[in-house]
Amino acid sequence: MIEITKIIGESVLATSNYLNSLFAKIRIPTISAEYKEQLRESFIIWGEFGWTMFPHASLDFYKNVPKSQKEANEKALVYCRKEYMQSLFSDIQKLKGVKKGDFEEAVFDYNNHKYKSCAMILLSLIDAKLIRMQKKEDRKKYNGSRKNGIAAIKAIETHIEDESDINSTLLFLLSYSNLFACLKAIFEYGDDFKNQPNLPNRNFIGHGMLTRKVLRRDCIQLFLLYYNLLEFIDILTDKQTSIPF
Repeated sequence: MIEITKIIGESVLATSNYLNSLFAKIRIPTISAEYKEQLRESFIIWGEFGWTMFPHASLDFYKNVPKSQKEANEKALVYCRKEYMQSLFSDIQKLKGVKKGDFEEAVFDYNNHKYKSCAMILLSLIDAKLIRMQKKEDRKKYNGSRKNGIAAIKAIETHIEDESDINSTLLFLLSYSNLFACLKAIFEYGDDFKNQPNLPNRNFIGHGMLTRKVLRRDCIQLFLLYYNLLEFIDILTDKQTSIPF
């Protein structure tokens, strides 16, 4: 046994030395600041069209900037077949902070084509996370209550940029840029409900002012947004920020 162990050890060491010398010859190109900014802009545009990151999609998917809402929807929906959605639901169930009872009801509504009620539940789950992420100083001055919707998003965004190094990793920067662009689009101010939105806007749906039907696609966008928000909160927790959850 001692002799066999010695032989194995020598073999592993030889292999390790070979791999180290091999990897030493590989040059990984540094991403330029200009290319990094191009990627960030691309992720922002995807977010503005209501699409956050797919758990199983390659980052290469987001390099190509969609020129319209229609193009973004067509490209994104390739990743939204039935089997993919079931996998996404399973992934969300495993995340920290998911409100399981409400989430399961949203999935039930989705599977039974009750898209409006599904969207309303998902929007409430997202809004609740945004409310809980605020600090004491974010409360409204005149009555001490916490903000919601777009006001909550802006307050949280300020804290993240002040307290987290969003440039620490490229993926964190891209995830942050994409997520908050989408949150702002979904929670955009209704402006007296004059212009009907292409996205599942929280104000139009919540106040019963959306004249078109809520679509399956709207719910998919909200499921993805909820997933990415929970994932992002988990990342912030690991970074030990002082933002409450």
